[in-house]
Amino acid sequence: MIRPVLVLRRARTSVSLFALLVGAAVLATVLPAPGTVGLGRLRAVAMSDQTMTNRAEHHPYYARKLGRRMARDHGWRSDRQWHCLRRLWNMESSWRVHADNPSSSAYGIPQALPGRKMSSAGGHWRRNAGTQIRWGIRYVNSRYDAPCAAMRHKQRHGWY
Repeated sequence: MIRPVLVLRRARTSVSLFALLVGAAVLATVLPAPGTVGLGRLRAVAMSDQTMTNRAEHHPYYARKLGRRMARDHGWRSDRQWHCLRRLWNMESSWRVHADNPSSSAYGIPQALPGRKMSSAGGHWRRNAGTQIRWGIRYVNSRYDAPCAAMRHKQRHGWY
């Protein structure tokens, strides 16, 4: 026959042991292990241009991020100029690397006409977002000086 007092002692011991194990598991996730160095606060690391270019071939989101970075590096740092460039290329290609206009042979993010002109900005112009954006920024800069001027021309004439 089992004594009730012994069962209660074992139950209390089991609950205490369980609570101790849970507490140790929580501390192990919060505190660094002995002999290791804590990393401190974690922060986001910027994606490299190459990684972003690779992803941009299939995802317009990364093409826009790369475009913003390249426009800023070019000297168009104001939000207004970025907004104009973003809208301009949204209307042209929706920032799709493989955007194609079969009636005019325009191609890519900036809709270069003909598309092969973009080879002057780098290799793999058909699939490389960095090459297309670089060419587009140079084109806008040489012809209109700034994205907002190119956008005004597009709105007045239907092309840029």
